[in-house]
Amino acid sequence: GLVMVSCSVSGVGSDAAARHLSGSKERPQWTMSSTVQDILLEGNTPSTKMKLNDFLLNYFGGMAVVEGYNVAMEGFVQQLDDYVQEQRLLRRIFNLREYRELETISKLCDEGVFSLRQWREYEGKDTVTPVAKGKLDAALTQVLAEARREAEERAWQEKELNFTISTKIKEVLLKGRVRVKEMKLSEFLTMELDGRGVLRANRDVQLEKFFKDSKKYFRNKGVLNEIQTTDR
Repeated sequence: GLVMVSCSVSGVGSDAAARHLSGSKERPQWTMSSTVQDILLEGNTPSTKMKLNDFLLNYFGGMAVVEGYNVAMEGFVQQLDDYVQEQRLLRRIFNLREYRELETISKLCDEGVFSLRQWREYEGKDTVTPVAKGKLDAALTQVLAEARREAEERAWQEKELNFTISTKIKEVLLKGRVRVKEMKLSEFLTMELDGRGVLRANRDVQLEKFFKDSKKYFRNKGVLNEIQTTDR
């Protein structure tokens, strides 16, 4: 039989249980740290820790129980012909989708692919069964799409914040409270926020330049929020 490494890797995918909505019909929220095993065995197939006889009893009834052996399924997958010699039973086991997914987990573990992050970089994706590849690719697509959505949302919020700040400054200028060509950003901050946010990098910046590109000169969102809301 094949000799493969154990899939038990501590620390990998430790967030999976928290992210996976156990017992829920909602789609699990995978992360790059989620394990290949958690994704493939998403409540639909037996764990690699399940005992061989429990597996056989569950799928084939009591007549298939192997006397004298009750190894975990990960051990059986690694050296199956050491435990089951009856060829007809072996063929029936091979044909089970659940068994093929356990076999895929063992294969990927043997090749050092334990997490979704490692699956992303894995060059042998086409050697994996279509069903398993589909599950892993779907999980990866979900994680990448969520990351892209969060990045777009952050970019939009930052753009909105800078626009609002610039609008606030423009309102102050239009009210005639300051002359744009004469005031520096540091002076504006002193006047509006008691000097908070004044930095060496922006001390000598003209307010007119800051108004044109506030993001370039100021990244402290806390103070920017105060600039946005101040109306002294």
